[in-house]
Amino acid sequence: MMLQTSVDVGGGEDVEIALSEDTVVTGRIVWADNGLCGIAFSEPIDVEETLADLARQQQSEGYRALRLPVDAEAMLITASDAFPIDLVDISKNGAGFRCRTLLEPGQLINLVLPGDGERRSALVRWVADGRGGLWFTSPLPRQALESVERFRPKT
Repeated sequence: MMLQTSVDVGGGEDVEIALSEDTVVTGRIVWADNGLCGIAFSEPIDVEETLADLARQQQSEGYRALRLPVDAEAMLITASDAFPIDLVDISKNGAGFRCRTLLEPGQLINLVLPGDGERRSALVRWVADGRGGLWFTSPLPRQALESVERFRPKT
């Protein structure tokens, strides 16, 4: 498998590639050059079966994009205030969070992710018991999710 990445990788590294929440493949980087790398799978993969399974998952009721568990502080900006929130998971389409500030479903906010000065527009989808979910009005670009290093636990 060939991947494009903006993360520095080197040959010989073992990797896990999450194609969905239920489908993860493992392998080893066999070459890397100018943002591209080649992966040798640990076990043979039936490509046709894997793609069909991924399509079934995406068409199933309740499907949602792969979410990466994180533990990081982000800045949430409303029309009248700005305050930190704790991100608990993130995907290209949204994020889960914890915060004590009262937010309303449907409220339009801006979110500044750790290590990123860009304001990303999002809607509050739900809130309950100090937790909530955001839906990004524009999906996050691949580069924003490619490396979870900036979403590692706060120290």
